[in-house]
Amino acid sequence: MSSPSIPANLPQLTSLRFLAALPVVFYHINAYPVFALQPGSAINGFVTFCGGSGVTFFFVLSGFILGRRYEDELRAGSVSAREYFLLRLARIYPLYIASIFAGILLLRNLEWTYEQLFMVVVMFQSWIPAKEFHGQFNYPAWSLSTEIFFYLGFILLVKMRTSTLLAFCAVSYTAAMALQFSKILPFHLESWVLYLSPAGRMADFTMGLLVHRLFKKREGQRPAFAGPTLGMTVVEIGALAYWLGSIFFVGNQKLIYGSVVEMPWAQFVPAACVLIYVGAIGGGYVTQLLRHRVLVFLGQASFALYLIHGLVIFRMLYLYEDLGLDIPATYRLLIAGLCVLLSCIAFRYFEEPARMVLTSLIRKPRIPAPELRKAA
Repeated sequence: MSSPSIPANLPQLTSLRFLAALPVVFYHINAYPVFALQPGSAINGFVTFCGGSGVTFFFVLSGFILGRRYEDELRAGSVSAREYFLLRLARIYPLYIASIFAGILLLRNLEWTYEQLFMVVVMFQSWIPAKEFHGQFNYPAWSLSTEIFFYLGFILLVKMRTSTLLAFCAVSYTAAMALQFSKILPFHLESWVLYLSPAGRMADFTMGLLVHRLFKKREGQRPAFAGPTLGMTVVEIGALAYWLGSIFFVGNQKLIYGSVVEMPWAQFVPAACVLIYVGAIGGGYVTQLLRHRVLVFLGQASFALYLIHGLVIFRMLYLYEDLGLDIPATYRLLIAGLCVLLSCIAFRYFEEPARMVLTSLIRKPRIPAPELRKAA
């Protein structure tokens, strides 16, 4: 009897997307003084860096998923670079552009120009250092602009050897650290280069591709686990603890050391790589739980959660301001729950149908030439 194989779609990683998106929601809720936790507390430090850690996780996971889905096909030529890129656009653009125009309609006192609108519509806003473009219309959407750069770069990355990719990441992180420690750039420009810009985050995406190659090598050498084991459960809990611990450590460096360590986002990358690799292997009760269909569905809706939560937070803030109500601590949970509910609706009734329609158009079968002549 053949050894059991690892599922191609790795549903446990889909569930992890939701567990990474939800802290981003709480981070943005906490960013407003009326919702914020006690300043200087350990939990506040943790929540403060949930946003950056979640974005980093998504960048690394994106490299892993694209590698698993498209690397072999692009190398073999079974999928053209054009078709691959159009399929990625079909995945993200409908909900992305809907969220942008929803922002124009729903946000109060929004000042914007047609130049800003153009740059956001074509998804170039994070490619330039001008900060008036980065958070316009729907502030979490900047990361999708960075993702588009990754999608284009991936076409070249798949042709590179693993040693070349490792060297690229080493040089990128070294240059980033040198840039931040030197303090030669103004803060807003430094933030763009190291956190927002595609070039500054390309190494995160590349690390995900490297994790995929490592996993693929292991997948070809060892069979999948026949069922959950206690040993792998301990490893999975350790990977989760490492991820959560990295957020707590970065968020509370000032409390622990009295100063802030530089390059906080890069400190999340190793933890993200470990969590994705261990999660992909599976074999424990944690990944068995993550394969539950409810968590997988929430993971599928996580893209919608990421894109719409900022708009929901603003609208709920307006509601309480208009009514003049005091905001209880439980209101944070209410906002987060509403964001999750609306994201599930958006995924089920807009994002997924739009993706399926566009995908069918992109992959529309071509009629062979002889049959065309016969039909004529």
